[in-house]
Order: sequence, then structure tokens, then C-alpha cells
Amino acid sequence: MATNHQQFQIKLTTFSPLHIGNGEELTSVGEFLQTNDNVYFLRHEDLMEKLKTDNHFDDYVERILTHDQGFDFFKTLKDWDITPADFAIRTLRLNQKDINTNSNNKLHLHIKTKGEAYVPGSSIKGMLRTSILFRYLKENPQELRTIESDILQRLSEKNTLRTVRHYWEKKERELMPEKVFQSIRPYDTDCVSDDKLVIEQTYRQSLSQESMDASKGLDWLSECIDKGVELPLEMTICSDFENADFKYLKSSTLKPLFNCINEYTKKLIIQERQLVNTANPLPPIKSALLVQLQQYEDLLSTANDDYAIARMGKGKTIFFQTIIPLLKMEVQDAILNLLKKEPGEFPRTRVLTVQDKQMMGWVKLEEIRPELKLPINQMEGMVNIGTQLRAIITGPKKVGLILNGSPLTNVSLILMFKHQKLTEGETINVLVHQMSKDGRIIQVKFNT
Repeated sequence: MATNHQQFQIKLTTFSPLHIGNGEELTSVGEFLQTNDNVYFLRHEDLMEKLKTDNHFDDYVERILTHDQGFDFFKTLKDWDITPADFAIRTLRLNQKDINTNSNNKLHLHIKTKGEAYVPGSSIKGMLRTSILFRYLKENPQELRTIESDILQRLSEKNTLRTVRHYWEKKERELMPEKVFQSIRPYDTDCVSDDKLVIEQTYRQSLSQESMDASKGLDWLSECIDKGVELPLEMTICSDFENADFKYLKSSTLKPLFNCINEYTKKLIIQERQLVNTANPLPPIKSALLVQLQQYEDLLSTANDDYAIARMGKGKTIFFQTIIPLLKMEVQDAILNLLKKEPGEFPRTRVLTVQDKQMMGWVKLEEIRPELKLPINQMEGMVNIGTQLRAIITGPKKVGLILNGSPLTNVSLILMFKHQKLTEGETINVLVHQMSKDGRIIQVKFNT
């Protein structure tokens, strides 16, 4: 049973629309209705009853059969003076206006609980698993070379992409110790209200073709958590295991884990940029993708691991995202060439929104540090070297306190023993050890 249990509070902020699907899909023939501004989720049974009462039901079916993919649901109801809002269960904002409503016939729903969208802990855990496995491979080059050799061997035997994929899936399970993976427990975020959701028009852009043009037909609609939404979540790390490869998980802060995520994201951005530059997308799409990648790279350059930048949900890169950035170029090229030959595989998750050609699923993770209550010290007379005070640990070898009404939040701490560990938020006794000429406390010493 794990005994070293750390609990963390995290704020997740969406930098671009986030869609985590649940496999549920609606059609534009009766289940939802799109106008230039909104998407209405309809009470289908009530609408059908209305059509029957008004003697329009047979005509309704006839229009569907006649027009097929070109069926215009909104115009059909307008012709019969039926207002969609009268039969709406929910109404969500459509992010892009003035498009051909007939080009979107499918709506992919975001995962929900009790009717409200949220980010599941399993999605966060999957992202963490990828980052942790990436670091493990990076720090174990001998293991990585073995994997490269195994992949090249399979490719030389003319195996299919599925064979290589099955090998990598099995290898992932072998490389990640189950105890480590089970010790990381992110929980579901809070639910998201409808005013923070948006319907995004999305399309699959093949980077290997110039023929794909968003203005000539969109693939589907996606219910998304809008960009700029902040969501709190909790995570626990139970690091009661001895494994040198994962020692950075034994920390009182999330900075080491954020460093792991950010190192992976940096490499992923390099790979994404290579894919864009070596392929042949339409110039506006290429420009939009490169600008976004540069923005996230700039954020990473100033992160100092105080936050992490990651990618989640629909729209992530190709299946082999953990391994490809670490492989030698000849192995990368071999896998990518195999992907290109299989319809729908390359790059199968290059899904963009019509609005600004955004890549979906970029998020920022920050640790929420609880506000520490500084101990109050009310002293009569002068405070000198050796005066005993109460203080609280605010960071590595740092304490805070209030002295005669004045807060001191960044006082250096001398420990009694070199490897002594104190937990942030722990209240201790200290002795004044060093003061400035103007009477400020600069350094204190731990006192039992």
C-alpha cells in the first residue's frame, strides 16, 4: 500500500477548442439543427408530433429521401413556419458564421456526465503517461536503440503498419511499470456550463495534398470546450516505490512533472513543424499551423516549469507520437512513408477548425498553491540575533511569518542537518540568525 501520498490542485486552461469525444454522434436529419449562428439540440419526438399534426410528416420524409446529403433542415422547418427554438433542449453558439449549412451532416458530442461536459481524468492520465514514457526512453538510449532495430526489422519484412503498431502498443505496456502508472491519479475536472461550450466546424486537412480546401465542404461539427476556459482538477501522486527512472515524481511540487511534460511538448512541436514543412499544405494553412506552433514554443521558453503546455483530445498528432520524435531520421521516415500509403492514416488526426485554422486540444496546466497562513509574532522590545519566532515553510529553505503586523515572506532558512526535509505549509520554531543594518530579518535557523 502506498504511503507517500501527495495531493495537488491544478488549473487547466484551454488555449484552443478542446474536444474529447465519447463516440456519440448526431445527424442533421432530425437530431440537431444548424443555423448561421447556433446549433439547436431538438426534442425529436415533439417535433415529429408537430409535423404529423400539421400534416407535414410525409413531405418531411420525402425531402430527406430526395435531397439526401443536401437536405436543408432549417429551410424545411422555415417553409412550414416552425421555429427551431420552440423544440430546443439546448442551444450552443456556432463559432463560424455564414457557411453552407448543408456541408455539415454530423455532430460529434463531447464526453459528459449528468448532461454536462468535463475533462476526464483518464484523458489527463493518458497525456501524462505519454510524457513520462518519452522521458524514460530519452534517458535510456540502449532501450531506444533496441526499439529502433525491432521496428526496422519489421519494416524490412514488408510488414503492415498494423504489425508495427501492435509491436509498439505491446512495448509501451512493457516499458511503463504498472505501479508507477497506477500511482498517478488525476481526477475529473469540474463540469463545464453550456455558455463555455462552442460548436466548432472541423475538417481533416491532408498535408500531403493540395486538393483539400476548407471552403469546398466541411467534414463535421464538434462540440468543444471553448478556448480560454479555466477548469480546476485534483491529482494525487503516490510515490511509494523505488525506481531511479521515476524519482522525479517524488516531489512536493509539480515542477519536475511539468518539466517532463514540457520536454516532450518541445520535441513534439519540432516534429509537427517538420511534418508541415516537408508536406505540401495550402499556403494559408501552412502559415496558420506554423504561427500556432511558434506561439506554443514561445510559451515553453518562458515556462521555467511553473506551468506545462500539453495537447489533449481530438486533433493530436499521429499514433506513434511517443516514439517518433526520439527515433533516428531513417526510422522516422520509414514509419511516415508507411503511414502515407494507408488511406486515412497520414496524418489522420490533422483536424483543424475552420475558425482561424486552429489546431485543437492545446492546454496549459498550472499548480494552484494554497495560500499559506503566516504565523503571527507579536514582540515587545527589539528583535535580536537568537530571538525565537514561529514561521511557516514557504519553499525550499524559505519561511514566512508576520512580525508585529509586518509580513515577511521570503526569509532564508538554515536547517540543522544537511538532508533534513520539511514540507511546505509546515509550521516550525526558528531563531533569528542574520539581520540587515536597518533591522530586517534576513536569515533564520531551524530550532526544535
